[in-house]
Amino acid sequence: MDTEDGASMVGHGPVTLSFVIPVYNEEGNIEPLCRRIQRTCAENEIASFEVILVENGSWDESEAVIRKLHKEDPRFKMLQLSRNFTYQGGVSAGLAYATGEWVAVLDGDQQDPPELVARMLEKAREGFEVVYGVRVKRQEGLAKRLAYAAFYRLWKATAQIQVPLDAGDFCVMHRKVVKCIASMPERHRFVRGLRAWTGFRQTGVEYERQARAGGRSKFDPLALTGLALDGLLSFSVIPLRLMTLCGLGVASVSFLVGAAQVGVRVAGWFGLSVPFPPPPGFTQINLIITFLLGFNILCIGVLGEYVGRIYQEVKERPIFVVRAKLFGEGNGEEG
Repeated sequence: MDTEDGASMVGHGPVTLSFVIPVYNEEGNIEPLCRRIQRTCAENEIASFEVILVENGSWDESEAVIRKLHKEDPRFKMLQLSRNFTYQGGVSAGLAYATGEWVAVLDGDQQDPPELVARMLEKAREGFEVVYGVRVKRQEGLAKRLAYAAFYRLWKATAQIQVPLDAGDFCVMHRKVVKCIASMPERHRFVRGLRAWTGFRQTGVEYERQARAGGRSKFDPLALTGLALDGLLSFSVIPLRLMTLCGLGVASVSFLVGAAQVGVRVAGWFGLSVPFPPPPGFTQINLIITFLLGFNILCIGVLGEYVGRIYQEVKERPIFVVRAKLFGEGNGEEG
């Protein structure tokens, strides 16, 4: 069984550019995407390249398509995981096995145009170690576009690092950045955040993200919510600090309401009238208790998210497990 611990020991000779593409039930998109990569590399005279297709627990014919491509051209390689380790786990596996001086990360659904990689490399020659794609327009529904826009702005506002707006995992990175990301042991992976955390010189290239060429998205609302939580909670403790500030605020309001209640009682004892007395049967204490109960449940939920992540981290399970490799050139299939 292979894990990320031994991934850095794999060698394939000098490679200029590695493409890392997680694949999960994308049998209809794999070959067209690979043909586009071939054309792009030929047009830009990039002869030394490899394409690492991370087969991430698919149940369709993705594996058969990759084997066919590898037989035609050994530069198309398969890294087959033992099950689905989420998209972020697939990216992490590909980065651990990539050998190129530069590494490009693309989605397997053809929404990230491989033709833009050449432009990213040109930008990198200006002295940047990371060039990421910035989505200026998305061919998706209004609700999804608004949700993505809200997430990136909330993430930027709360993160304790500098993060770019509207930049996904589509990027080109220098090998030293890839090695840095691959060395990070955390299990809740949010690669675009880890990429930003590394620092280095980074810049963006704008592009229009196209609709899927075929098939259906593997990210349902629940999966997208989980990914968003990983991004928000992995790079900030602001939610915990907000709970403290809200607690102080609620305590202050409770104290003021209590003081007002005492004032009304004292005024009644001395026969004084109150300009705005509480209506009969209205009990501020009940309202306060109800509010505090809901607030406490919310705080416990936020704490639970952080504790759950600590629980996952301390077990130190591998980020991914490799079932087989189809690399060729002396690094053939292993089970």
